[in-house]
Amino acid sequence: MRGKSIYGNGTIIKIVLLASVFATFSGCHREDPLAKAALVSLQKLQSKTEVGVTHEDYTAALGDANFAVNQYLDAKNPSRDYSDRFSSALHYSIYYYSAAGDEWQSAIDHDNAFLPCSDAAVTCSNYPDLVHPKYGKSGPPGIVSMDFVSYYWKIADDYVQKAVAAEPK
Repeated sequence: MRGKSIYGNGTIIKIVLLASVFATFSGCHREDPLAKAALVSLQKLQSKTEVGVTHEDYTAALGDANFAVNQYLDAKNPSRDYSDRFSSALHYSIYYYSAAGDEWQSAIDHDNAFLPCSDAAVTCSNYPDLVHPKYGKSGPPGIVSMDFVSYYWKIADDYVQKAVAAEPK
């Protein structure tokens, strides 16, 4: 009798189909299209930062992601209190991707400026992982502007992963 049901194969198939139809129409497993669009746009942006992207392409992708995230946040959370984990993760992801874009633009505008720790002690103490022991062969320790871009991308990427984990189903 192994593999046979006392109800018969036809009855089991009908029960499974009926359960699937019920789950679909009862709201179970229904994805929120705005949530999905926001998350996918952030994942696309994240993917571009992993493989390499020009400033122009990054700015365009950031604009697309910002639109999708804001569309979701405005629709689901007009007060913008971000009390749920998904909204919070989306908000901080786009915040740090935007900060990276601002830093990148600043680096372009200022020829990837080097900030010696002697002139930017607070910045160097707040971001010790970004401090280069010396600039060039014998220059002072400090931070290069573009270092902030990858630093902010890493933080944004962490929030994208949090959004994936908290995605509403």
